[in-house]
Amino acid sequence: MIAYRQVSRTVSTEEVLAGAGDALTFLMEFGEIEAALVDRLCPDEDSLDPEVVKLREITREAGRAFVAGRALAVDFTDLRLPEQIEISVPEGYAWHALSPASYVAPAERFWQERQPRDAVVIGIRGIGSSLSAVVAAALEQHGCRVASYTVRPQGHPSLRELRLADDLRQALTRTSQAFYVVVDEGPGLSGSSFASVAEALSALGIPDHRIVFMPAWLPDGSGFASRGAEARWRIHTKYAAACARPDDAWIDLSGGEWRAVFYSDESAYPATQPQHEAAKFLDRDGLVRFAGLGRYGAEKLRRARLLADAGFSTRPIAFKDGWLSMEFARGTPLSIDILDDDLLETMARYLAFRRQAFGTGESARIADLAEMIRVNLGVRAPRPPRTEATITDGRMLPHEWIATAGGYLKTDALDHGDNNFLPGPTDICWDLAGAMFEWQLEDRERERLLKRYVRHSGDRRAPDRLPFYVLAYAAFRIGYTKLAIAALPYSTDRRRFERLLEQYLAALDRQEAAAAR
Repeated sequence: MIAYRQVSRTVSTEEVLAGAGDALTFLMEFGEIEAALVDRLCPDEDSLDPEVVKLREITREAGRAFVAGRALAVDFTDLRLPEQIEISVPEGYAWHALSPASYVAPAERFWQERQPRDAVVIGIRGIGSSLSAVVAAALEQHGCRVASYTVRPQGHPSLRELRLADDLRQALTRTSQAFYVVVDEGPGLSGSSFASVAEALSALGIPDHRIVFMPAWLPDGSGFASRGAEARWRIHTKYAAACARPDDAWIDLSGGEWRAVFYSDESAYPATQPQHEAAKFLDRDGLVRFAGLGRYGAEKLRRARLLADAGFSTRPIAFKDGWLSMEFARGTPLSIDILDDDLLETMARYLAFRRQAFGTGESARIADLAEMIRVNLGVRAPRPPRTEATITDGRMLPHEWIATAGGYLKTDALDHGDNNFLPGPTDICWDLAGAMFEWQLEDRERERLLKRYVRHSGDRRAPDRLPFYVLAYAAFRIGYTKLAIAALPYSTDRRRFERLLEQYLAALDRQEAAAAR
């Protein structure tokens, strides 16, 4: 099943270097540059190329400055960087409430328990580049001698392996009795990145008890797609980071806990995959949710203001340390039983607004969606006419809308359109298809929604493009739901996803039957 995508952006290296006065921002952004450039320098195997060593030392110095709370002391004179570089967006900083500061505490726990004289800190590129620099700096403050490298496991996501050049192999085994600390934000669905590093270290003769993991969270490993990863996960000691929390948070609504606030009957809960939910809390002012550190959060703040000014969402109150505070609207989440003319009108105006306000200026990509349709559904879809990509809503499900005294409001509207799931920025027809699919709209209701959207947007080619996106949306949700079922063994939410899958497959059957008429 295909549901994920690689998210990247192009950065100006001059702008990153100019921001060296902000320790946190520079640490994150130079870590991104290090990861991207080292991937270029080491496409087949990780090595100690002189440029690799230089980049690593700059990120390490940024980690030292951040941990110590001092100014950065780096001379960039001899540093050769391209004017622009495409970097992979670090998921933890953008979506998962992870901060470099989160890795100071596990480094401290490791030091207190093991008291190592020597440590080799290995970051898994990309976010591991900056996170490992923080771990190394925290250990150095206790007098530990630290060597630090970054690596990129390669191969199929479920069967990754580490490929090391001779110079790096020798460096890794140079210090006897060192502890080896593997740092990343994972583990992901397969668990194979951590496992591949441990396998490579073990193959070098390093005892398993001296290899420890520093992940972002602690699953039991039973849901990993890789059985080898599950075994490795059980063997090695783990020191997990704690995701950040906002100041003065009262009630934790993360991981699906928000359902207990809005629903009196647990049988009515929507299905959620806790691992994929944004961290969110109630505080004295309203709802506060993680929007992203640095430029990632700033962009979502901009979207939140535009949506609130247009009357489609609640108003943002403050943005601090990646946390976005929003007014809390008292209302009732909707269900497919609640669909009236006012709601269809609001949806049509909302999607017309998103197309106008959040257009990217680039053409919507089609090839990756066509491949997803082929893999997830086993069919080939005709290509639609091209149009401009939009930061879509991506969550047009009934419970994402609430009925308030002032009308209907859209929740969770900031980042699903450009996160690490497909489709990324795409044709607004994705959201039209999502509304039709999730609300199980009949032909007449679909026609009303489409006509109203065209009237508000002037997008007269939308009916020609829509059939492709209905199929693409179905392929994504079916694929995503199957992956969620696999990742949630023996849980109530797994059963909810199983029922949802039945609903989606039935909707797809109806769609295909209608198309055949």
